[in-house]
Amino acid sequence: MNNLETLKQELLSQKELIEKRGGIVVVAGSNPSPSEITQGIKTIQGSDMSLATATEDDVRTGKTFYAGDPYLKTGTANMDTDSLHHVFMYNIYEQTCENRVYYTCPDYLKEIRVSKFEGNYNPITFIFNNNLLSINESGFSNTRNFIFQGFSEMTQLEYIGQYAFRNSSCEGIDFSNMPNSIETIQASAFENTVKDNQSIKLPESLNTTGDSIFKCSTRKLLNNLDISNVQLKTLPNSMCYYLGFNCDLVVPETFTMVASQFNFNGCFRNIVIKGNTQLYSYSFYAMATLANSMFFLQSVVLESETPPAIGGNVFAEQNITNGFKIYVPDNSLEAYKALTNLAKYTNCIYPMSQKE
Repeated sequence: MNNLETLKQELLSQKELIEKRGGIVVVAGSNPSPSEITQGIKTIQGSDMSLATATEDDVRTGKTFYAGDPYLKTGTANMDTDSLHHVFMYNIYEQTCENRVYYTCPDYLKEIRVSKFEGNYNPITFIFNNNLLSINESGFSNTRNFIFQGFSEMTQLEYIGQYAFRNSSCEGIDFSNMPNSIETIQASAFENTVKDNQSIKLPESLNTTGDSIFKCSTRKLLNNLDISNVQLKTLPNSMCYYLGFNCDLVVPETFTMVASQFNFNGCFRNIVIKGNTQLYSYSFYAMATLANSMFFLQSVVLESETPPAIGGNVFAEQNITNGFKIYVPDNSLEAYKALTNLAKYTNCIYPMSQKE
């Protein structure tokens, strides 16, 4: 099927959604005026829901092909077939379609462009294709009624932009089975999307991140966080802000830094830092007990014989009250106790040989 036929089938499949929004589905072989398009006329002489009178070149240059909504202000669509597929998906912050619409991402599409589905409240099942390379800034942010299919099966997706899914329900996305091809996740890409009892596993190819990737504004209790076997070298600021994990966290020796507020107001059962990884201030400033859980931080194991750089208030003072312990190599016990920023935890520091 050529691009023209693919485009025709795609738009026809969206006919119900477009018409409910007062838009034009397809106009081919005619030249409607801007006023006709602005008024959202559904049927224009020569359209007949057919592309038979238009060539593929005509479609690409916008000479005889029109697809739009009442906000399209021009009589021409000067864009190629890679752009046309989204022209009818303008931002909409209200429910306008009663029936769920199934949207299959075209095979030729390589990217979800900036803000293309932002704020779309329609009930849409979005089916990803395996050719997508990037989901750009705010591509699906505030899509409250979307169900996503095929996300885990993508093998070429490399880039997820800032705010890409922020405040989206993200229904259908399994954070424990993200595409391993992802190399970059920008700031707040999945902010306010994770739910209680989910798990997160970072993609193996991940090497670049922004801040607050999974940050939540209300506390959530998740099952697991797996950061093993990734290319990433630092855990970013506020990545797991307000997330409690009912598991242990093991930070591989390949990591050089845990940034400030990485798990602010969250929690883990136990933390193991295997290398000489710098811990910034407030990196694990966790509440002693989460409102929706019955556990608190029990222990921290620092395996490096040379004490790493450690910022102030790394762990919450409430953890001291609950009796958590910091275990360090026996021959480095005094060096750890001498660290200024561990002074308040001095009575919590024990030699590794005493660890049960």
